[in-house]
Amino acid sequence: YAATLVDLIFQTLYLYSDRASQAAVEYAIMKALTDPVFLKVFVGTLVQTAEKTVKLGMNSVRYKLLKWSCLLIRWSPTVLTAKTAFVRLAAVQGSLLAILSQDSFRLWRAARKLFHNVLCEVGELFSLYLNELQSANLMSENSCGLINVLLEHCVSDSALLNIYKASFIDIYIKMVLSSKEKPPKGLSEAFVPLFKKITHADFGDAIVPCAVRMLKRNPEVVLEAVGILLKLTDLDLSTYVGDFLPILLQQASHNDEVRRKETVGVMRSLASQSSNPDAISSMFLTIKNVLGGSEGKLSFPFQRVGMINSVQVLSYAPG
Repeated sequence: YAATLVDLIFQTLYLYSDRASQAAVEYAIMKALTDPVFLKVFVGTLVQTAEKTVKLGMNSVRYKLLKWSCLLIRWSPTVLTAKTAFVRLAAVQGSLLAILSQDSFRLWRAARKLFHNVLCEVGELFSLYLNELQSANLMSENSCGLINVLLEHCVSDSALLNIYKASFIDIYIKMVLSSKEKPPKGLSEAFVPLFKKITHADFGDAIVPCAVRMLKRNPEVVLEAVGILLKLTDLDLSTYVGDFLPILLQQASHNDEVRRKETVGVMRSLASQSSNPDAISSMFLTIKNVLGGSEGKLSFPFQRVGMINSVQVLSYAPG
Protein backbone atom coordinates (compact mmCIF):
# COMPACT_ATOMS: atom_id res chain seq x y z
CA TYR A 1 0.00 0.00 0.00
CA ALA A 2 2.96 2.34 0.60
CA ALA A 3 3.73 2.83 -3.10
CA THR A 4 0.04 3.48 -3.84
CA LEU A 5 -0.22 6.07 -1.07
CA VAL A 6 2.97 7.82 -2.19
CA ASP A 7 1.70 7.92 -5.77
CA LEU A 8 -1.61 9.38 -4.59
CA ILE A 9 0.17 12.06 -2.52
CA PHE A 10 2.35 13.16 -5.42
CA GLN A 11 -0.66 13.40 -7.72
CA THR A 12 -1.87 16.27 -5.52
CA LEU A 13 1.16 18.41 -6.36
CA TYR A 14 -0.53 20.00 -9.36
CA LEU A 15 -4.13 19.55 -8.16
CA TYR A 16 -4.42 21.34 -4.82
CA SER A 17 -3.73 25.05 -4.61
CA ASP A 18 -5.93 25.95 -1.63
CA ARG A 19 -4.35 25.96 1.81
CA ALA A 20 -6.88 23.60 3.44
CA SER A 21 -6.26 20.82 0.90
CA GLN A 22 -2.51 21.24 1.12
CA ALA A 23 -2.66 21.08 4.93
CA ALA A 24 -4.63 17.83 4.72
CA VAL A 25 -1.97 16.31 2.43
CA GLU A 26 0.81 17.47 4.77
CA TYR A 27 -1.01 15.88 7.72
CA ALA A 28 -1.29 12.60 5.81
CA ILE A 29 2.45 12.72 5.03
CA MET A 30 3.33 13.31 8.69
CA LYS A 31 1.24 10.37 9.84
CA ALA A 32 2.50 8.02 7.12
CA LEU A 33 6.18 8.82 7.74
CA THR A 34 6.09 6.64 10.85
CA ASP A 35 5.94 3.61 8.55
CA PRO A 36 9.46 2.56 7.39
CA VAL A 37 8.24 1.19 4.04
CA PHE A 38 6.37 4.41 3.25
CA LEU A 39 9.40 6.45 4.34
CA LYS A 40 11.74 4.66 1.92
CA VAL A 41 9.37 5.01 -1.04
CA PHE A 42 8.53 8.61 -0.17
CA VAL A 43 12.18 9.70 0.02
CA GLY A 44 13.01 8.18 -3.36
CA THR A 45 9.93 9.66 -5.05
CA LEU A 46 10.49 13.06 -3.46
CA VAL A 47 14.08 13.29 -4.70
CA GLN A 48 13.24 12.05 -8.21
CA THR A 49 10.24 14.39 -8.54
CA ALA A 50 12.23 17.36 -7.25
CA GLU A 51 15.07 16.66 -9.68
CA LYS A 52 12.59 16.68 -12.58
CA THR A 53 10.78 19.77 -11.29
CA VAL A 54 14.02 21.71 -10.98
CA LYS A 55 14.50 21.33 -14.74
CA LEU A 56 10.88 21.93 -15.71
CA GLY A 57 8.14 22.97 -13.34
CA MET A 58 6.28 25.74 -11.54
CA ASN A 59 7.68 27.52 -8.50
CA SER A 60 4.48 26.88 -6.54
CA VAL A 61 5.14 23.14 -6.97
CA ARG A 62 8.81 23.57 -6.12
CA TYR A 63 7.81 25.29 -2.89
CA LYS A 64 5.50 22.38 -1.99
CA LEU A 65 8.32 19.91 -2.59
CA LEU A 66 10.63 21.97 -0.41
CA LYS A 67 7.98 21.96 2.31
CA TRP A 68 7.52 18.20 2.05
CA SER A 69 11.29 17.73 2.30
CA CYS A 70 11.29 19.76 5.51
CA LEU A 71 8.40 17.69 6.87
CA LEU A 72 10.42 14.59 6.09
CA ILE A 73 13.42 15.83 8.04
CA ARG A 74 11.32 17.04 10.96
CA TRP A 75 9.21 13.91 11.38
CA SER A 76 11.73 11.27 10.23
CA PRO A 77 15.16 12.46 11.40
CA THR A 78 16.55 8.97 10.71
CA VAL A 79 16.95 10.13 7.10
CA LEU A 80 19.83 12.29 8.35
CA THR A 81 21.85 9.21 9.27
CA ALA A 82 21.51 7.64 5.82
CA LYS A 83 24.47 9.32 4.11
CA THR A 84 23.51 8.75 0.47
CA ALA A 85 19.86 9.66 1.02
CA PHE A 86 20.74 12.87 2.87
CA VAL A 87 23.24 14.01 0.24
CA ARG A 88 20.63 13.58 -2.51
CA LEU A 89 17.98 15.27 -0.40
CA ALA A 90 20.26 18.20 0.45
CA ALA A 91 21.21 18.56 -3.22
CA VAL A 92 17.60 18.88 -4.41
CA GLN A 93 16.77 21.21 -1.52
CA GLY A 94 19.69 23.39 -2.61
CA SER A 95 18.45 23.40 -6.21
CA LEU A 96 14.89 24.24 -5.14
CA LEU A 97 16.10 27.08 -2.92
CA ALA A 98 18.34 28.44 -5.69
CA ILE A 99 15.38 28.71 -8.06
CA LEU A 100 12.98 30.07 -5.43
CA SER A 101 15.52 32.77 -4.49
CA GLN A 102 14.97 34.25 -7.95
CA ASP A 103 11.17 34.35 -7.57
CA SER A 104 8.99 36.97 -5.88
CA PHE A 105 10.02 38.37 -2.52
CA ARG A 106 6.92 36.81 -0.95
CA LEU A 107 7.67 33.26 -2.09
CA TRP A 108 11.39 33.52 -1.26
CA ARG A 109 10.57 34.88 2.19
CA ALA A 110 8.22 31.93 2.79
CA ALA A 111 10.91 29.46 1.67
CA ARG A 112 13.50 31.05 3.96
CA LYS A 113 11.13 31.01 6.93
CA LEU A 114 10.27 27.37 6.24
CA PHE A 115 13.92 26.37 6.18
CA HIS A 116 14.83 28.50 9.18
CA ASN A 117 12.12 26.76 11.23
CA VAL A 118 13.37 23.26 10.42
CA LEU A 119 16.95 24.33 11.24
CA CYS A 120 15.71 25.46 14.66
CA GLU A 121 13.69 22.28 15.24
CA VAL A 122 16.39 19.76 14.22
CA GLY A 123 19.54 20.77 16.08
CA GLU A 124 22.17 18.77 14.18
CA LEU A 125 20.80 19.72 10.75
CA PHE A 126 22.80 22.95 10.41
CA SER A 127 26.15 21.23 10.85
CA LEU A 128 25.15 18.43 8.45
CA TYR A 129 24.43 20.90 5.65
CA LEU A 130 27.65 22.73 6.38
CA ASN A 131 29.63 19.49 6.21
CA GLU A 132 28.16 18.74 2.77
CA LEU A 133 29.12 22.19 1.52
CA GLN A 134 32.65 21.86 2.89
CA SER A 135 33.12 18.42 1.38
CA ALA A 136 31.96 19.73 -2.02
CA ASN A 137 29.20 17.11 -2.26
CA LEU A 138 26.81 19.91 -3.28
CA MET A 139 27.39 21.67 -6.61
CA SER A 140 28.28 25.32 -6.01
CA GLU A 141 26.06 26.72 -8.75
CA ASN A 142 23.00 25.11 -7.11
CA SER A 143 23.95 26.05 -3.55
CA CYS A 144 23.35 29.81 -3.50
CA GLY A 145 19.90 29.60 -1.90
CA LEU A 146 20.99 27.05 0.70
CA ILE A 147 24.11 29.06 1.57
CA ASN A 148 22.09 32.25 1.95
CA VAL A 149 19.52 30.62 4.24
CA LEU A 150 22.21 28.93 6.35
CA LEU A 151 24.09 32.22 6.70
CA GLU A 152 20.95 34.15 7.66
CA HIS A 153 20.25 31.51 10.30
CA CYS A 154 23.85 31.65 11.51
CA VAL A 155 24.18 35.45 11.80
CA SER A 156 20.95 35.61 13.80
CA ASP A 157 22.75 33.80 16.63
CA SER A 158 26.05 35.35 17.74
CA ALA A 159 27.19 32.13 19.43
CA LEU A 160 26.54 30.14 16.26
CA LEU A 161 28.32 32.78 14.19
CA ASN A 162 31.41 32.61 16.39
CA ILE A 163 31.58 28.85 15.86
CA TYR A 164 30.96 28.71 12.11
CA LYS A 165 32.13 32.03 10.63
CA ALA A 166 35.57 30.66 9.74
CA SER A 167 33.92 27.70 7.99
CA PHE A 168 31.77 29.98 5.86
CA ILE A 169 34.80 32.10 4.96
CA ASP A 170 36.54 28.90 3.85
CA ILE A 171 33.50 27.90 1.76
CA TYR A 172 33.38 31.36 0.18
CA ILE A 173 37.06 31.22 -0.74
CA LYS A 174 36.76 27.74 -2.24
CA MET A 175 33.47 28.20 -4.09
CA VAL A 176 33.84 31.79 -5.27
CA LEU A 177 37.34 33.26 -5.15
CA SER A 178 39.14 30.02 -6.03
CA SER A 179 36.65 28.91 -8.65
CA LYS A 180 38.17 27.74 -11.94
CA GLU A 181 35.16 29.12 -13.82
CA LYS A 182 33.39 32.44 -13.35
CA PRO A 183 31.06 31.93 -10.38
CA PRO A 184 27.39 32.85 -10.86
CA LYS A 185 26.50 36.30 -9.57
CA GLY A 186 23.86 34.75 -7.33
CA LEU A 187 26.48 32.62 -5.61
CA SER A 188 28.56 35.67 -4.67
CA GLU A 189 25.46 37.52 -3.47
CA ALA A 190 24.45 34.53 -1.32
CA PHE A 191 27.34 35.40 1.01
CA VAL A 192 26.11 38.94 1.73
CA PRO A 193 25.12 38.06 5.35
CA LEU A 194 28.74 36.95 5.83
CA PHE A 195 30.14 40.14 4.24
CA LYS A 196 28.19 42.17 6.80
CA LYS A 197 29.77 40.29 9.72
CA ILE A 198 33.43 39.88 8.75
CA THR A 199 36.06 41.82 10.66
CA HIS A 200 39.25 43.43 9.38
CA ALA A 201 41.13 40.40 10.70
CA ASP A 202 38.90 38.05 8.66
CA PHE A 203 39.17 40.25 5.59
CA GLY A 204 42.86 41.09 5.70
CA ASP A 205 44.20 37.71 6.79
CA ALA A 206 42.06 35.30 4.74
CA ILE A 207 40.01 36.99 2.02
CA VAL A 208 42.28 39.73 0.62
CA PRO A 209 45.34 37.50 -0.02
CA CYS A 210 43.21 35.02 -1.95
CA ALA A 211 41.32 37.73 -3.86
CA VAL A 212 44.58 39.43 -4.88
CA ARG A 213 46.19 36.14 -5.89
CA MET A 214 43.22 35.15 -8.05
CA LEU A 215 42.98 38.62 -9.61
CA LYS A 216 46.56 38.19 -10.76
CA ARG A 217 45.98 34.64 -11.98
CA ASN A 218 42.45 34.69 -13.43
CA PRO A 219 41.09 38.26 -13.42
CA GLU A 220 38.36 37.47 -15.93
CA VAL A 221 37.02 34.78 -13.56
CA VAL A 222 36.91 36.69 -10.27
CA LEU A 223 36.53 40.38 -11.18
CA GLU A 224 32.75 40.37 -10.79
CA ALA A 225 32.92 38.43 -7.52
CA VAL A 226 35.53 40.79 -6.05
CA GLY A 227 33.39 43.74 -7.13
CA ILE A 228 30.37 42.31 -5.28
CA LEU A 229 32.50 41.66 -2.19
CA LEU A 230 33.92 45.20 -2.08
CA LYS A 231 30.54 46.78 -2.78
CA LEU A 232 28.57 44.89 -0.15
CA THR A 233 30.96 44.68 2.79
CA ASP A 234 30.53 47.26 5.56
CA LEU A 235 34.28 47.51 6.18
CA ASP A 236 36.30 50.64 5.46
CA LEU A 237 38.55 49.58 2.60
CA SER A 238 41.14 52.37 2.89
CA THR A 239 43.71 49.93 4.27
CA TYR A 240 43.43 47.65 1.24
CA VAL A 241 43.81 50.19 -1.57
CA GLY A 242 47.48 49.28 -1.95
CA ASP A 243 46.61 45.61 -2.30
CA PHE A 244 43.99 45.98 -5.01
CA LEU A 245 44.90 49.10 -7.00
CA PRO A 246 47.99 47.90 -8.93
CA ILE A 247 46.19 44.81 -10.24
CA LEU A 248 43.00 46.73 -11.04
CA LEU A 249 44.90 49.37 -13.02
CA GLN A 250 46.36 46.65 -15.23
CA GLN A 251 42.85 45.44 -16.01
CA ALA A 252 41.49 48.98 -16.46
CA SER A 253 43.69 49.34 -19.56
CA HIS A 254 42.91 45.89 -20.96
CA ASN A 255 41.93 45.66 -24.62
CA ASP A 256 38.64 43.93 -23.74
CA GLU A 257 35.96 46.58 -23.17
CA VAL A 258 33.83 44.38 -20.90
CA ARG A 259 36.77 43.72 -18.62
CA ARG A 260 37.67 47.42 -18.52
CA LYS A 261 34.13 48.38 -17.51
CA GLU A 262 33.99 45.61 -14.90
CA THR A 263 37.32 46.75 -13.45
CA VAL A 264 36.25 50.39 -13.25
CA GLY A 265 33.15 49.21 -11.39
CA VAL A 266 35.35 47.39 -8.86
CA MET A 267 37.47 50.53 -8.45
CA ARG A 268 34.33 52.55 -7.82
CA SER A 269 33.41 50.18 -4.99
CA LEU A 270 36.93 50.44 -3.60
CA ALA A 271 36.81 54.25 -3.66
CA SER A 272 33.28 54.54 -2.26
CA GLN A 273 34.20 52.28 0.68
CA SER A 274 37.43 54.15 1.51
CA SER A 275 36.95 57.01 3.99
CA ASN A 276 40.62 57.92 4.43
CA PRO A 277 41.50 60.93 2.24
CA ASP A 278 45.11 59.75 2.06
CA ALA A 279 43.97 56.49 0.43
CA ILE A 280 42.02 58.39 -2.23
CA SER A 281 44.98 60.75 -2.81
CA SER A 282 47.21 57.71 -3.22
CA MET A 283 44.81 56.26 -5.79
CA PHE A 284 44.77 59.52 -7.73
CA LEU A 285 48.54 59.90 -7.75
CA THR A 286 49.06 56.28 -8.82
CA ILE A 287 46.62 56.65 -11.73
CA LYS A 288 48.20 59.98 -12.68
CA ASN A 289 51.64 58.36 -12.78
CA VAL A 290 50.34 55.54 -14.98
CA LEU A 291 48.91 58.13 -17.36
CA GLY A 292 52.33 59.77 -17.34
CA GLY A 293 54.00 56.54 -18.40
CA SER A 294 55.24 55.04 -15.11
CA GLU A 295 54.13 51.58 -16.28
CA GLY A 296 55.06 52.13 -19.90
CA LYS A 297 53.57 54.25 -22.65
CA LEU A 298 49.81 54.02 -23.09
CA SER A 299 49.88 53.61 -26.84
CA PHE A 300 46.20 52.96 -27.49
CA PRO A 301 43.22 55.23 -26.86
CA PHE A 302 41.35 52.54 -24.89
CA GLN A 303 44.23 52.40 -22.40
CA ARG A 304 44.04 56.13 -21.76
CA VAL A 305 40.24 56.02 -21.56
CA GLY A 306 40.52 53.27 -18.94
CA MET A 307 42.77 55.45 -16.79
CA ILE A 308 40.54 58.50 -17.17
CA ASN A 309 37.50 56.45 -16.16
CA SER A 310 39.50 55.22 -13.17
CA VAL A 311 40.11 58.81 -12.09
CA GLN A 312 36.44 59.62 -12.56
CA VAL A 313 35.22 56.96 -10.10
CA LEU A 314 37.28 58.53 -7.32
CA SER A 315 34.49 61.10 -7.08
CA TYR A 316 32.41 58.41 -5.34
CA ALA A 317 34.69 58.48 -2.31
CA PRO A 318 32.86 59.52 0.88
CA GLY A 319 32.97 63.20 1.79
